[in-house]
Amino acid sequence: MLVATTLALLLAADVPASPPREPAPMRLVPERPLVLVEGPTPEERSALEWLAARPDALVRLPVTLVAGRATLGGPDGPALRLDDAALGVSLADRVRQLCPEAQSCALRLTGIFRPGAPPTLALRRIPERADDSSRLQRARSPACLAVRLLRPLHCARGRERCERCREHEARPAVPKLLDLCPEGDLARPTVQAGDGTIRVYDVLRSFPDAAAARAFAAEHGVTDVQLP
Repeated sequence: MLVATTLALLLAADVPASPPREPAPMRLVPERPLVLVEGPTPEERSALEWLAARPDALVRLPVTLVAGRATLGGPDGPALRLDDAALGVSLADRVRQLCPEAQSCALRLTGIFRPGAPPTLALRRIPERADDSSRLQRARSPACLAVRLLRPLHCARGRERCERCREHEARPAVPKLLDLCPEGDLARPTVQAGDGTIRVYDVLRSFPDAAAARAFAAEHGVTDVQLP
């Protein structure tokens, strides 16, 4: 269901909106929280290329709706078509709830990006009001995540040649969430994954203790957890 016509009727100033009503529950809940990796900002020239290179990935995008027109980022961004067929309630109902008086509505929409003219975002999660993040985000699969107890690293020279590396090694190890599928050809440290393979990684976040790390892993479906 493409929603441009419905949103135009909803957001146009000269058409009175129907009385607000509480939307019915979505079919897509409950869901695990997403672990998100940031990409470019919508204003960067590479934004659409970044999305087009990930046609099957679940992405979370800042989207603005003005008079039924959806754009990536702000109102002057590239146009998007929004497909809400997978939702239990139409996007128009959610917009009515989230932005009842506004002629424009800034949202965070999560779905599958499909290139085209204009490109389409097939929604897969309940729409949310825009947050502080202005970047495009990609959801990281639990299969690409791991939790390990690691000391902080400084550089690739190692403790024998780098005083800062020796200082970092003296600090206590803390539980960290690792991205085992980082993008880009950068020099990165390695770790043994749960399947025995050696993988490069980026650190996504640190935890105050093992209990917090295990709770996060259970909530987000991360099974590759190695903690004392």
